[in-house]
Amino acid sequence: MDRRIPDTATVEAAVALALRAPSARNTQPWCWRIGYSTLHLFADQDRPLPEPGPGERDMLLGCGAALHHVRVAFAALGWGTDVRRLPDPDDPAHLAVVTPHPAGRPTEEMTALAAAIPRRRTDRRPPAAWPVPRDHLDALARAAAREDARLHVVTGAVRGPVPDRQPGTVLTRPPALEAGGEVLVLATANDDRMALLRAGEATSAVLLSATALGLASCPLTGPWGSCEAHPPVLLRVGWAPPGSEPLPPTPRRHLGHVLEPLQAPPKYHHQLDTT
Repeated sequence: MDRRIPDTATVEAAVALALRAPSARNTQPWCWRIGYSTLHLFADQDRPLPEPGPGERDMLLGCGAALHHVRVAFAALGWGTDVRRLPDPDDPAHLAVVTPHPAGRPTEEMTALAAAIPRRRTDRRPPAAWPVPRDHLDALARAAAREDARLHVVTGAVRGPVPDRQPGTVLTRPPALEAGGEVLVLATANDDRMALLRAGEATSAVLLSATALGLASCPLTGPWGSCEAHPPVLLRVGWAPPGSEPLPPTPRRHLGHVLEPLQAPPKYHHQLDTT
């Protein structure tokens, strides 16, 4: 056995954890293909590739989150990863090539993030009124920064430039969210396909870090007043209400539906066992 590359069981374990990544409306817009020494992320090729706009944005953010999840999973299993994003200009569905390499014992941080993957939920319940400690928010900002994004807290109505965005941005915190928790804006330097993929990775990093810290979290949608900057992601983090029951996991596609050999013929994965 070549110990320079992970075996099939390791790859399957990493991808199985990546299946827990968040995506808009739980669309799970990804598929994975295994090469000899590489793992390839594609947009789900059973669906038409979305045109530029909200559909493409949601797809790239979701696939970016899955990419970060698989990186965390490999790290927890003792494998580092080199990543080439958008590797083929002629194939917009080919989003990343992941090359694992031996990395030894995982760090405590990566172990904690991997353990957070099956526990993370999109929790839309009103959070408790207790404040989120500043050091927790700083830790979330550092997690975003490692993925080339910036994270800022939105309190009340904030006027001024969002970093790397247009000046004069106004973000209004909806009154319904004033009871507790913190609203966060995640911004990237650009809004092209690469930036959106990286924003998905940063979203995953923030959400997993929040879960590891014991915080509830969810992405936010809806009316936000005037926001010329169009930040990729708005998030809320906070403490779950006292005595609240844990949320059940949302359904995920079977591993056999999203993982196939790189050179597989069309629809190969529908021939795999899905029990």
